Formats: sequence, structure tokens, C-alpha cells
Amino acid sequence: MISSTFVAPGQSASINGKKLSVLMTYGATGTVALECYDDGLAAWTAVASYTAAPAEQPVVVDDVVRRPWRLNCTAVTGTITYVMRNEQD
Repeated sequence: MISSTFVAPGQSASINGKKLSVLMTYGATGTVALECYDDGLAAWTAVASYTAAPAEQPVVVDDVVRRPWRLNCTAVTGTITYVMRNEQD
């Protein structure tokens, strides 16, 4: 489990898994992308992007392979709190 805040643009630590849940609370305006690492591209790829807390939380991702996941905050004014959890190994 990873739990932290964004008060400036940046990336969260990554978490590995096939099934992931993400909970975000916006006390700010900002943009946060949920990204996975694509071995074929050798790059981080955005799966979803949020400019406010998702209406249905937690966001649950169920992938077919185990891979690294992270949040990438590209803009923020205030504080965005998040929790990422590997729900299945």
C-alpha cells in the first residue's frame, strides 16, 4: 500500500500488481493520471486521467498481467491525497 499527498507536480512511488485500487481526495485543483509501465514500449502509459476525485471510488483496475502502476500529478494547487493498494498478487 502507498499513501501520500501531492502538493506539487510529480509522481508517486510505484506499486506492482494485477489488481489495484486507488482512492483520491482533492482539496485542490489539479490533474492526476493513473499510469502503468508498458514493457513493450519501455515507457509509462496513462490509463486514466482525473481533474477531480473520481465519482466512484475506489477506482479498481483489473489487468491481465502483473506490472508497475503509479500516479503522475502534472498540475496541482493545494493538496491531493491518495492511497494505492495492490488487491491481489
